[in-house]
Amino acid sequence: MALSISVVILAFNEEESLEAVIDEIESVLQRIGRDYEMIIVDDGSTDDTGAIADRLARENLRMQVAHHAINKGLGEAYRTGFAVAQRDLITFFAADGEIPAATIKEFTPLMDVAHMVLGYLPRRNASL
Repeated sequence: MALSISVVILAFNEEESLEAVIDEIESVLQRIGRDYEMIIVDDGSTDDTGAIADRLARENLRMQVAHHAINKGLGEAYRTGFAVAQRDLITFFAADGEIPAATIKEFTPLMDVAHMVLGYLPRRNASL
């Protein structure tokens, strides 16, 4: 039996991109054909990210939202994602859409045989 996947979406003030990123991720997950869940971690957003996330979760039984009352940073958002995730495998995506959801399909066969799979952006144009 194929391993199931938890996809944690890290969101801080991503009201403009969140819904499109969720749609893209879910489309890839449906094509993979494994059991999955999506978890949005709203890291204390001050825009409508939390409300959008709550609406998306009400519309999709495979989705849930964890809210931080204030921004706690990336490390705490990761910890929250690990704590909430219930499937066999866990992967993380930023809600800004910087990393294409198609990487899930590329990494999934590797995750079946390795304890950890790490990706990177080889030609990233942003400063460290």
